Amino acid sequence: MVRDLVFEIGTEELPARSIPELLHLLKELSLSIFNSERLKFDEVETFGTPRRLILFVKGLSEDQEDLIEEIKGPARRVAFDANGLPTQAAIGFARSRGVRVEDLVVKDTDQGEYVFAIKRHKGRKTAEVLAYLLPRLVTSLPLPKSMRWKGSLKFLRPIRWFLALYGDEVIEFELDGIKSGRRTRGHRFMGRAEFEVKDVKDFFFSLEREFVIFDPAKRRTIIEEGVKKLQRSVGGKELVDEDLLEENVFLTEYPVVVKGDFREEFLKLPSEVLVMVMKVNQRYFPVYSGDGKLLPHFIAVSNNRASVMDPIIEGYERVLEARFEDADFYYKKDLEVPLEDRVPLLKGVVFLEKVGTMYDKMERIRALSLDINAILGFPVSSEVVSRTAYLAKADLVTDMVSEFPELQGIMGREYALKFGESEEVAWGIYEHYLPRFAGDELPKTWTGTIVSLADKMDTIVACFMAGLAPTGSQDPYALRRQARAINEIIWQRGLTLSLDYLVLRSVELLKAPNGVKEEVFEFLKNRIFNQLKEKGFEHALSECVIASDWFKPYELLRRASVLSEFINREDFRRFVSAFVRVVNILKGLSVDGEVKEELLVEEAERELYEAFSQVKPRAEKSFLSGDYPEFLLELFSLTDLINRFFDKVLVMAPQEELKLNRLRLLKSIKECVERIGAIWMLGV
Repeated sequence: MVRDLVFEIGTEELPARSIPELLHLLKELSLSIFNSERLKFDEVETFGTPRRLILFVKGLSEDQEDLIEEIKGPARRVAFDANGLPTQAAIGFARSRGVRVEDLVVKDTDQGEYVFAIKRHKGRKTAEVLAYLLPRLVTSLPLPKSMRWKGSLKFLRPIRWFLALYGDEVIEFELDGIKSGRRTRGHRFMGRAEFEVKDVKDFFFSLEREFVIFDPAKRRTIIEEGVKKLQRSVGGKELVDEDLLEENVFLTEYPVVVKGDFREEFLKLPSEVLVMVMKVNQRYFPVYSGDGKLLPHFIAVSNNRASVMDPIIEGYERVLEARFEDADFYYKKDLEVPLEDRVPLLKGVVFLEKVGTMYDKMERIRALSLDINAILGFPVSSEVVSRTAYLAKADLVTDMVSEFPELQGIMGREYALKFGESEEVAWGIYEHYLPRFAGDELPKTWTGTIVSLADKMDTIVACFMAGLAPTGSQDPYALRRQARAINEIIWQRGLTLSLDYLVLRSVELLKAPNGVKEEVFEFLKNRIFNQLKEKGFEHALSECVIASDWFKPYELLRRASVLSEFINREDFRRFVSAFVRVVNILKGLSVDGEVKEELLVEEAERELYEAFSQVKPRAEKSFLSGDYPEFLLELFSLTDLINRFFDKVLVMAPQEELKLNRLRLLKSIKECVERIGAIWMLGV
């Protein structure tokens, strides 16, 4: 026999952004625990709203499966004598396991025949097991943050009730004074404050009746279709922001989609300001025309269906207009002071304790930006780069950005254009913050690219200098994202920039103490290694290329790509097999000096030396030009000669000078090959 289980954790309003992850964790934890406890079921689902997390288990067996435990004992030859009678070893083993000696069984294993004790544990009733499993689910659920409101129970928000029904049976337990039962609650405004349900089916039916749409997928459909319908109604383009949609899904239990309007005069403000206020501050959906222009409408999602929605819509409009009026005031006030006049004010803004002010940072990124521009062959005039870096942080001391920090860079661009700066400078100011989050756009202009790289590297080195390196899951200054962005920008642009130069120059500009450089190198190396794996390169291949020169991300990516194409080729596999012999014999040895031709007395070593002398300049020329496939093909001609060398020549000869000369030859080959990577790691 089977029954369905529903377990509801009723809470105060949960943070909308946390609920999807909570539901995922609840499902995964439930699957793990139910399986480990031998509870058979058909399916596990989770549902959630701001006030509740729901676990639904379909077809849960009424009995725990029996457990057959096999305990390995002594070998048969030890457990039984020549006449097949049990020895003291068998008798003692049976006694220690609580079984009769005659019930011991003999089984074949990889190590031979062994004696086993077989113990059968009768499964318990599922209802009994659930009584301790459900509280365990609550206390074991991993939470990003938690609070304690009384006693010892911790959760993301205070828990107010537990409903636990197995069919129509209550699974009784108590956690910190909160007893489970069959009582739940409807919508905070439209439903009953509290009511009882008969069974699992009645639970879901009653929630819908009490204005709780418990399924996030259903709420998503209601909101998405409602937003698109209202967008069409005012001639707008059907456009639903996925992140905003997700947030509204988990801000509501009974979503009602409505349209509001605002005065057209606000459209004179930069559209990013209006959109930011609507989306970030109010969780409203903007409305755009077919050609992408912002329209004087918005779409909101109410968590309340009133008989007359007009007062609710008017309230939304009043709040939004007040926000827009504030933005308009800040915008006009900011335009009273030229952007360049604000730069000295950065001296009063602390960037990091022990590091200095934002003005100091501006000076550093300006110097580093000019260096990068020179290294790249001056794709932009030095004056434009210098001007962009000088103004890059100026909008931080404007009233608009002080009120709405999300607009940094955006307002810098707008104010720069208003005060007559060039498009290149204005867009460079905006783009130097890019990318702002995972999946965001990368800088498109050269100026934005250059200043963005300088700004991010300065932030990374400065934070390490201030003792603010990322630890575990803690990364308050988003240094991992900054490092990722540096590599992504370099890859997208195909830049030959070397990270060691950027780090060393930043260390110099910051006057960072000894040790910071090595810490930053290790951090950047780990980040680029992880990014290579994310791009689909195998662990060993990523390690292989990183073990060589990893400082140039673009070249590193190209080397990894070429090796991934060669790795299954027979000529490559044969060469690696031969090269491993070179690596193994040199392991742990310190070999210096050049090969002396007059000491090459064996034919096989002379052949290898002469062939390598011809291959090396061609291979290095190919490598320096970036033709890595040709570099490898040149080396493949040495495969048979390397194998012949090891087969015919005694490398570790008793004559010290012969041995050293042969090791020098092998070392020179190893150094040449490993320019592309430590290919011996590939194990092909």
